[in-house]
Amino acid sequence: MRAGGCDVGCGFGMVSLLTDEGQDPVVLLPKALPGGMPTTAFARRSGEIRVWNTERDRRRRPGQAIHAVKKRLPEGTITLCDGRGSFPVEADAAYTAVARDLFALVEKEMKAGKRELVRDIVLTYPAGFADFPVEEGQPSLLARMERCLEAVEVGGEPLRVVGMLPEPAAAALDYLYFMQHQVEESRRLKSDHFTVLVYDLGHGTFDTALVTARSVGEPYQLLEKSGLPDVGGQDFDRVLQDEILRQLRETYQWEPSGAAQMEEVRRLAVEAKHALSDNESYTDQFFPAGDGLEFTITQARFEELSANLLQETLTCAKSMLNWAGDQGVAVDRIVLSGGGSRMPMVKRALESLTEGKIPVELHRPELAVSYGAARYAAGIVGEQKKLPDGGQVKAEQSSNIVLEQLTAKGFGLWVPSQRLEGEVRILIPIGVRLPYTSQPIHLRTGRGGLTLRVECTRGGACTGDTAAVKDCRELIRLPFRLPPNTDFQCTLHMDEKAGITVTCTLPDGTTQSGGTHSSANG
Repeated sequence: MRAGGCDVGCGFGMVSLLTDEGQDPVVLLPKALPGGMPTTAFARRSGEIRVWNTERDRRRRPGQAIHAVKKRLPEGTITLCDGRGSFPVEADAAYTAVARDLFALVEKEMKAGKRELVRDIVLTYPAGFADFPVEEGQPSLLARMERCLEAVEVGGEPLRVVGMLPEPAAAALDYLYFMQHQVEESRRLKSDHFTVLVYDLGHGTFDTALVTARSVGEPYQLLEKSGLPDVGGQDFDRVLQDEILRQLRETYQWEPSGAAQMEEVRRLAVEAKHALSDNESYTDQFFPAGDGLEFTITQARFEELSANLLQETLTCAKSMLNWAGDQGVAVDRIVLSGGGSRMPMVKRALESLTEGKIPVELHRPELAVSYGAARYAAGIVGEQKKLPDGGQVKAEQSSNIVLEQLTAKGFGLWVPSQRLEGEVRILIPIGVRLPYTSQPIHLRTGRGGLTLRVECTRGGACTGDTAAVKDCRELIRLPFRLPPNTDFQCTLHMDEKAGITVTCTLPDGTTQSGGTHSSANG
């Protein structure tokens, strides 16, 4: 099975394919897009959404642009504005359009190179997206992402998401493989146990993960992941945008006259951020009406204004380091990924956080996620089942020979108990390899309907078969149509896509299942 790695980022999209295990994956995009395809969408009231080659439209009608589309998926519906007023756009439709235009470029590039089209992909996702609560009867955020990608066709056939991987875990996989097999011999990892903490500051989100490399040839292990869906490079851009506006007001008494001028100031802010990664000061001019309005921003001022944002990411990283310490895991290196991690204040702050005891290293911030996903895709084990008419269906993914995903929290079901608030029966403990199916537990329905609550422990606090409700948080409620006053068995399954399925089995062998990818059904 040929499968590619897909990173539909908030700023750029990238698709890679591993063709030679000993080499880097091949980027399946034109050479004119070394950093990936820009993923800002442009929507019209008619429902048309375009992504590729829309810069001119976005500059003229910025109210119809959707920046960081993936970050806005939790909103469900996005409100835009054109000359006639506001209009709604479904976030899923915008995300699907991004994937559609990305894979249109991929298809064109592969046909030009006379390569076999790739339709099976591993899709990466922000680590924090796995923790979003799921509304009853609705798919999870990750399930929605999967469905959006599988609505896209390549060569007349739909894409198939054969795996999903947290973005920082993909970056770690690329880094660790590089350090074990590709870097010059003097720098190669010699230890049979080496753990990295990935600090991934992308355009839309911040993500982090702990991944361990063991002896060469053994699967890497994803130990824990976390993230901040509301903090990303885009938020640092806004800090600079506000500073530019402040200077122009105070120096020239200038105010933006509309959305188009605000968009130009935003673009200036992005340019300033990039320049301040290499320079201590940045000066530019804005020409709203022919006259140049000059502004200057220093690196020190930028760091002062964005200190609170940076601290949020450091707090998240610190909690991961604390978790590692509690589990007896030594972190050997901090790996920087994502364009935002190029900012000098990031490395300095992490070195200060760890008192210089853990080396901090930048590793191909634009490519690592897609490369890691491509390498993970090559390790998927499972044959495609043939249908009588010659078609194929996805086989159940049994394992991955490149990276193992382990549970960092306990997962279980809320059940009544002698305690007033009940308790959580832990069915999937910490540290087990995914996919995992629990042993069945025996329950009994009451006189009314049955709703099961799936919960996970907070901060990995799980020392036995049960946990107090106050130490857990609810993930999803699932209604089941089971006969009243009936004994039944219940199991909990978690897959490598962070999907959770609850299966109830009645004495006659009939089953009902429900989970984060679907509602309960018979």
